[in-house]
Amino acid sequence: MNGGLRQSGTVEPELAPVHLIASEEPLFLNEAADRLRARLRAAGYTEREIFDLRERVDWAAFSASAREGSLFASRRVVELRLPEGQPGTEGTRAILAWCQSPPVETVLLILAEAWSRRHEGAWTQAVAACGTVSILWPPRTRHELGAWVRRRLEERGLPADRALVELLVERTEGHLLACAQEIEKLAILTAGVEMPEPEILRRWIADDARFRVFDLAEAALAGDAGRVSSIIEHLRREGEAPAALLPWLGRELLAVAEAAHGTGRAEPRFGERKRAFESALRRAPASFWGRCLIALARAERLAKGHADPSELPPDPRDAWVALERLLIAIALGPRAQWLLQ
Repeated sequence: MNGGLRQSGTVEPELAPVHLIASEEPLFLNEAADRLRARLRAAGYTEREIFDLRERVDWAAFSASAREGSLFASRRVVELRLPEGQPGTEGTRAILAWCQSPPVETVLLILAEAWSRRHEGAWTQAVAACGTVSILWPPRTRHELGAWVRRRLEERGLPADRALVELLVERTEGHLLACAQEIEKLAILTAGVEMPEPEILRRWIADDARFRVFDLAEAALAGDAGRVSSIIEHLRREGEAPAALLPWLGRELLAVAEAAHGTGRAEPRFGERKRAFESALRRAPASFWGRCLIALARAERLAKGHADPSELPPDPRDAWVALERLLIAIALGPRAQWLLQ
């Protein structure tokens, strides 16, 4: 699990009939759940059923799922989400019954989004008896937060010097997801190049315009056309050059196109932007992303003054127009593909 945590349960527990993962920190909860889901998929647990207490849970249906087994003769995961960290009286009875006689070829994954000693009880003891319990505590002190940031940097192959750690802590104000995103951006900036000195990385973090490029790509992929226009207007007012923005956008767009065509291994690069990428892939077919890459190449020629005679004149203002049209098309999907012409 992530560094800087106090945790009960094993770091990478063996697959068991029941797993409870609890944390009030969404980043920790989501990452731990994603790792376990990946291990379950690799072990053949391909079917998934979700019960979420944000909505009314039919506990009778939950209990029946333990008796009925898989609909498709495959291993399956039943996921129970507890936003308040407690299942209630009826839910407690259902979980106890499940743990007393776990169904074959089925794993119960319980995700608790809040946790303290008052959440513990007979149901957590039952889970621990037949499965695993992992309680992931977020950093409580500045020292623990710094240790977590340092480990996160090291995991991404980045230098974890003290000044860089302190800058990340200050910039993100203890917001772990925001900090993880900043580190992910640094990792992308340095991918495939000689590692810059820590001082250069610190300047990059302080450079809001540089990081707004990532925000711009993420907004487009997530389908937020309004935010796209707002960020572009800000970058234009700040005097940013389109030619400096396009390479970063190109890397993100190429990753989506590769994933849509089923080529390469783009998905591991998604990182914290996974939801934005998944939204983009759902929004448009592979052919659409191919047209976006063609439009990107045209925007790059405009930005560098190398436009063909049949294209718009090589004016930087036209490069901004081409860039904005491309990003709005990405955000809206095939219904706006006329913007790519």
